[in-house]
Amino acid sequence: MPKAHLKNRKTKLTKRALQHLYMPATNRYGDDMQINQDNSQFRDGARLILVVDDEKVNREILGAILTDAGYDVIFAINGQEALRQCRLYHSRLSLVLLDLMMPVLPGQETLRQMKNDPELKSIPVIVLTSYQDAEVESLTLGAEDFIPKPYPQPGVILARVLRTIELFEDREIIRRVTAEKERISTELKLAKQIQEGVLPGIFPAFPERREFELYASMDPAKEVGGDFYDFFLIDDDHLCLVIADVSGKGVPAALFMMISKILLKTRIQSGDTPRQALINVNKQLQEGGETDMFVTVWLSVLDLKTGKAIVSNAGHEHPVIRRAGSKYRLIKYKHSPALGMMEETAFEEHEFQMNPGDALFVYTDGVPEATNHDNELFGTDRMLEALNKEPEAGAKQVLTNVRDGVNSFVGDAEQFDDLTMLCLEYKGA
Repeated sequence: MPKAHLKNRKTKLTKRALQHLYMPATNRYGDDMQINQDNSQFRDGARLILVVDDEKVNREILGAILTDAGYDVIFAINGQEALRQCRLYHSRLSLVLLDLMMPVLPGQETLRQMKNDPELKSIPVIVLTSYQDAEVESLTLGAEDFIPKPYPQPGVILARVLRTIELFEDREIIRRVTAEKERISTELKLAKQIQEGVLPGIFPAFPERREFELYASMDPAKEVGGDFYDFFLIDDDHLCLVIADVSGKGVPAALFMMISKILLKTRIQSGDTPRQALINVNKQLQEGGETDMFVTVWLSVLDLKTGKAIVSNAGHEHPVIRRAGSKYRLIKYKHSPALGMMEETAFEEHEFQMNPGDALFVYTDGVPEATNHDNELFGTDRMLEALNKEPEAGAKQVLTNVRDGVNSFVGDAEQFDDLTMLCLEYKGA
């Protein structure tokens, strides 16, 4: 390429770029159709640009400018070859500089095919053209920008190249963040479906039974956790009550919750006492290998004839009891560790008596740890106030009163833990 041509266009190539430009193409690139077919030829961290032009001198000019600026460059002499290169390097390409007037496959058809290809459509393209009408059409087809021919000063070319690449990278960041948010949203929906799908949801529960009235609810927070409740008749005379809280959030917590719930029910139905059930389920949860998840459990079996209850508590919240004609009060006692924390755990078990007219309220930590905008916790004192608003109310209304108390306290502050509660009133045999 004559030096006079560069002088007339007032280009300002650096000395290194000029040397690069006047070096024979075969010395610089070898056969520029075969350059960098191996990823190992690319420099770490360098952005890769594909230059598509059937004119060798144009490829040399752009190759000199771009490599001098620190880019890796590959070449194609027509649209067909450009599409092949794009498919080969689509995960690495930062930009395509595409001439419009080429044999075999013109630039505009190449651009159209790229934008219709799911794998290639996100690669940004700058068209190279001397026709203004073609610029408009190319932008309509999806090109990011254009560089006119004859080429402007290298600084202008590099500015347009950098701007386009940075816009593309910003879009990619936004796309990835959006995709991650959508993935998380999908996971949370799935976790919620798992969580709600395994909980008893028909109330009143056991309407044919006159010995008790029972109601339970679970209001999931934004970040779905692993809270669950369960209740089932072991036989005609014994009712099992469970409330539990799995550590963690999302699908892993929901799956761990489902496994824990099934294991606990299976052990109780096989004849285990609450203490034996916790020991056996703890061993089963440990058999799966190392896990950083655990579950707190309050588990009780109530004799419906006598009102005698056997309970075992694995690291869960203290229960609340209301004696007939009295108010709700917190029953505190020593806890055993949560399930899944230690392989060998001697879980404690104790008894308590339910008399006709007595009521039991159990819950997960989402109730006392509900937080307002001042970062204050709802706490057990406010919970007792809500319970004692109508201490003689039925089981369903008791849960409504507590939920109303929590909602009034937190206002519109976002909550990150589920609100799970169960209330049982014992009426006697």
